[in-house]
Amino acid sequence: MVRANEIIELFKRIANKDNEGFINTSLKIINSEKSKNHYKLANSLTSLLEQIQDNTALVEPWIEEFSTIPLDRDRMIELFQVNVSKKSLSDIILNIETEKIIRKILEEWKERTYL
Repeated sequence: MVRANEIIELFKRIANKDNEGFINTSLKIINSEKSKNHYKLANSLTSLLEQIQDNTALVEPWIEEFSTIPLDRDRMIELFQVNVSKKSLSDIILNIETEKIIRKILEEWKERTYL
């Protein structure tokens, strides 16, 4: 079964709304179970993770902030659209400095309610 520190890490990722970390930790747990030949459990977890990734409300909880998009008064159309990418930061090849800057911006965004 999963080690206690993996469960703790998973819950920390959820608490911090760290979606990329949640997915990475989940994949570590799945791979750990596969290495122990627990294929039925690994397949069930993989299936659940895919469902979570397909449901953008679970993967991107901040999107709820935009549930009521303001309308243009004249034309009565939405002022903006929210598009969620299926790519994560780990899928993008960046130099180290650029990645640090992006991670800092993302961290500030996550902490915006506390600042």
